[in-house]
Amino acid sequence: MAKNLFLPVLLITTITLNFIVYEIKEANAQTVVDEISLGPESGNGIDPVATAINTTTNRLYMANEFSDNVSVIDSLSYEVINVIDVGDSPADIKINPVTNLVYVSNSESNDISLIDGTTDQVIGAIAVGNSPKGIAINTVTNRIYIVNQDSNNISVINGASNEAIETIATGGTNPSYIAVNSTTNLLYVDNSEDNTVNVLDGSNNKSIATIDIGVTINAIEVNETNNHIYVAGCCANNTDIGMDIFTGEIIIINGSTNEIIARVSIGCSRSPGLSSVCSSNIFDIAVNEAANQVYVSNFDMYFVSLRDFEFVGFLSVIDGLSLEVTDNVEIRNDPRGIAVDSLNNLIYVANKGSDDASAIDGSKNNVISSVNLARLPFGIDVAPETNRIYVSNISSNDVSVINSLTNETINNVPVGISPQNLVVNQKNNQIYIANENSHTVSVIDGLSNEVVNTINVGCNPVDVAINHATNNIYVAVAAKFGGMRICDNFPSITVIDSSTNKIITTIANNSNNARPVSIAINSKTNRIYATYENNNSVYVVSVAERVILFENFGRKTSCALTLVRIENIFRF
Repeated sequence: MAKNLFLPVLLITTITLNFIVYEIKEANAQTVVDEISLGPESGNGIDPVATAINTTTNRLYMANEFSDNVSVIDSLSYEVINVIDVGDSPADIKINPVTNLVYVSNSESNDISLIDGTTDQVIGAIAVGNSPKGIAINTVTNRIYIVNQDSNNISVINGASNEAIETIATGGTNPSYIAVNSTTNLLYVDNSEDNTVNVLDGSNNKSIATIDIGVTINAIEVNETNNHIYVAGCCANNTDIGMDIFTGEIIIINGSTNEIIARVSIGCSRSPGLSSVCSSNIFDIAVNEAANQVYVSNFDMYFVSLRDFEFVGFLSVIDGLSLEVTDNVEIRNDPRGIAVDSLNNLIYVANKGSDDASAIDGSKNNVISSVNLARLPFGIDVAPETNRIYVSNISSNDVSVINSLTNETINNVPVGISPQNLVVNQKNNQIYIANENSHTVSVIDGLSNEVVNTINVGCNPVDVAINHATNNIYVAVAAKFGGMRICDNFPSITVIDSSTNKIITTIANNSNNARPVSIAINSKTNRIYATYENNNSVYVVSVAERVILFENFGRKTSCALTLVRIENIFRF
């Protein structure tokens, strides 16, 4: 069912800090009907690279590579409704419609974040191989497959227990992409070193065929209806101006015979102006089985002269029957991940270069809305009793205050330099923000939305947490920046009495290498957990016994943790 184009569509823009409502009366005809002032938190996410659509909840999930989070967008209103922190450098995201679980591959933390699709909460992390990239889900066998690029293998996760149960060698090097045909139980994984696709039997995880693609592979997708496999690739061709120009193509494979049946050229879809020389860079591919359409995200580099060029993003549309390009929808800069809502015939594209997402009507192939994602939001916390959401913005050195009932920004409060994490003290309705580069903690009054106190805590505070039992605030003071020690004080945990906002003690770690990066508190057991980045450990502070416990997280240790109790050390 196509979306009604006569309804107002919302477009968030962070450049002018306005919330603009467009009324689309017909294709490509847009009139501004309203403008609502917003702050920098109007959206979030830096470099969105992958998308997934949950047709049950009408939510669109976008993995943001540089901000280490997932943006959740209401696909009916096109508003950002949630922000989910995941691991380091998320690369791909997929939804299991059977279990309503969302899987995010984190390429730098070597794990998979597991999100509950009902609550949008992270409920676990699954360790996999090195540099996990592409994800594929077999809904029939309830198996999740993750390609580990630097390990040259595939991690197999049992969707019922969400445990890694097996590792499969890919048969090549530097794999990044994977697709599965749930009907035939076959897996398709790329090997970028030799430009081939390896076909694996999901019943025994054995290789049954290797297909020579002949070009660099950028994505793989399966159409289970006609058993076609689509491989996005590109190759370099020398031109008459003495440089290599990339032309993209889609390689179509017959899943029954594992033979290539067609190659479809992609790119150079707009008049190049002064020169006919252009290039196509393909990133992702998706299939709408209901409409039998194939969608390819790509951008063309147009040379308007020998020295000047411009980038234009496109969503190319391929007809599944004729295997021809039927349309090229011009979208924003550097389009990447694609998600298809077959039920409503909507296509969503994550635009990495412009930090936004495009929504496209599949019946008319025109952009009907865009959701901009603000840059560099960092910490976030919620005050449910006052219906307030607080977001720290690193680049603008302030904290945005959002009304959670209306999702409107009601204030932007200036704080210190490079605000990191923040926490809300619901007892006194004050918000504490760690300002890394001004070496302070700002205290905001939740009623007046003004900074009422600034506390000098030591060099480079990066995290802050509250012990609700004692009403004390704990601050992780790294005393380092970018791995270099630039401060006189040692790394430490600074403890603040929130009733007076005075420092009552400092738990020092007399080591130049250990750097506290995060704090978590169990108010029931009255223990504070602080992770230290450079010695793979967690320090556990027992307030009641006034000693420090230590848990070893060495890289080579087993999953069982050894708890060593150290008396008379770091007393306070």
